[in-house]
Order: sequence, then structure tokens, then C-alpha cells
Amino acid sequence: MSFKQAPPTREPSTYATTRVNAAQPSELRDTARDLVAELPLHEWVLLGYLACLFLLAATSTALHHDAAMVRTATNLGVGLLAVGLVRSRVLGQPVLEAFISRSVIVVCLGLSFVQLTELFALRGSANLDESLLRFDLSVFGFEPAVYADRWVTPSAVEWFSFFYFGYYFLLAVHIFPIGYFGRDTQMVHEFALGIVMTFCAGHLLYFAVPGLGPFSLPVFAHRLQGGYWWSLVSTTVQSAGARKDIFPSLHTAVPTFIALFSFRRRHSAPFRYTFVPVALFTSQIILATMFLRWHYVIDVVAGLTLATASSIVAARVSRWESARRAGSGLSAAMPAFSMHASGRSST
Repeated sequence: MSFKQAPPTREPSTYATTRVNAAQPSELRDTARDLVAELPLHEWVLLGYLACLFLLAATSTALHHDAAMVRTATNLGVGLLAVGLVRSRVLGQPVLEAFISRSVIVVCLGLSFVQLTELFALRGSANLDESLLRFDLSVFGFEPAVYADRWVTPSAVEWFSFFYFGYYFLLAVHIFPIGYFGRDTQMVHEFALGIVMTFCAGHLLYFAVPGLGPFSLPVFAHRLQGGYWWSLVSTTVQSAGARKDIFPSLHTAVPTFIALFSFRRRHSAPFRYTFVPVALFTSQIILATMFLRWHYVIDVVAGLTLATASSIVAARVSRWESARRAGSGLSAAMPAFSMHASGRSST
């Protein structure tokens, strides 16, 4: 009589479990790699910028930097969560993904600007106004804000204050219609990439070259006085400004980028009707930054340089990303609200 030993029942189970466990790290790596490949450049730039703000707060030697760390970490967390939800496609709702991908740019950049004042206070950077003034005088031979002092009148102040405050209107009438209603996803991506690069680079450069602006110099014979618009500008700058946000001039850089963006699309609607007014409006904003004593001429030159660089990079990268993502089977760099949205450039 023979007895056959039953085959062990635990070994296959253990073996299967071992195979599953061994496969998990590889699968996780593949998932992480796929997620990284899905991120377009503008999201890398945005997340990198938010990480830099957190590091600025974390490396501060000020006594009360914990609150700033929490706020910058929260902003970074919002960015990571939004990008993760969109690029992982876990939501399964294209319209919601498109809304989140656009809104995270507006929300995170807006929150970061509010945090700049606190970060400047924590870092305790010295103002470089005297150096900037000396640079202007030695390189350009004059300082526009000082030179324009002879023409200061209430009407002139009011004129330039209108355009200076109009900067926010110019942003709103481009960011929201293009971002939320643009049907050409490549165009939307180019615009988003340019705006993100301009703001993020500009905000970080504030820390490299901090200053208050020409108004802090005791060299003016005439006081700036105006009416409604000057009062509105003064109140806005004092209550919401980052105080040391002069180099580069984003009041120069952002409108100039929008003007260049509009000019390249001047053969299609609505830009064929708007590129000239936008260019004229931008020119007055740039003059206003100097006449109202907010910026040195080198700030404006830096702003023009930043806008030009962002415009060139955004145009080329958006085309490259569109081709790369289509060839690799990746999702659009900027998810579309409509299934009929075009991924092709309108120019």
C-alpha cells in the first residue's frame, strides 16, 4: 500500500505572490515613466518654479519662516495634484481635465505672486537701486524717470496711470478667452508656455536683482499727482505689490509677449483686428512704467529681452511638442474642451 504525498499547496501561492511582488516595482517604474513623459514643458516650468519658492522659504534664516514654508508647500502641492490628476487621466472627464490644466496655471501663479512679499521679507535682500541707477547712467546716459520729471502734470500722470492699470485688463482679455475658449490646442499651449515662462523667470529674477524703483530716489522736483486712475494704481501697488519686483519689468515683458503673440497671428481672427491696438496699448504701458517711476530703463530692457526669448521658445517648443506627442501617442500638451478642437497652428 502506497501513500502519495499531496502536493504542497503553499508553494504555488508563494511563488505567485513573489512574482506579483517582483512585478510591482517594475510596473510602478513604468507608470512613473509614462506620467513623466506626459508632462509638457510648461508644467515642468511651473512645478520647478513652485519648488524654487518653497526652497527660498525653507532655506531662509528668519525666525518665522515656517508659515511661508507651509504656504509655498501648499501651492506646490496644489500644482502637483492638479498635474497628476490631468496627466494620469484618472478623472476620465476630458472637460474637467481641460479646465484643471488651465486653472492650475492661473491659481498657482496668482498665489505665488501674493507670497513674494513675504519671501522678500524673509530673505532680507538689500535693495540695488543705486547700482541700477548707476548702470543706466553709465550705459544709456540718462534715467527716463528722472528725465521725465520736467513733464510731470496731473493730466500726464492720469494718462499713464490709465495704461499702467490697463495691464491687468490686457492680461484678462487674453488669458481667459485664449485659455478657456481657444479651439486650437497648439495655439493655447504656445500661449500658456510663453506666459508661464515669462512670469516664472521674472518672479525668480526679482530675488537676484531686488529694488524698489526710481520713486525711492530723492532726485525728483515734482510730486506725482493725478485723479482716479493714479489713485487706483497707487492703492493697488501699495496693497498687492511685491515691493521689490522691478527687475525685469513684467509690466513690460507680459504685454510685449502678448503683442508678439498677436502679431504672429495677425492673418487670422481675432488677432487681425487686435494686434495693432495691443501693440499701441503695450507701448503706453512700457512708457508708464518709467514715467510713473516704478522701473529703471534696464528693467524695461530686461523685460523686452525676456518677452522676446519667451516668444521664440514658446513658438518653437509648442510645434515640437505637438509633433513629439502625436508621434509617441501621448495626450495633447493642452487638453481640449471640445472633441473638435484642432491641434494645428493657425499660422
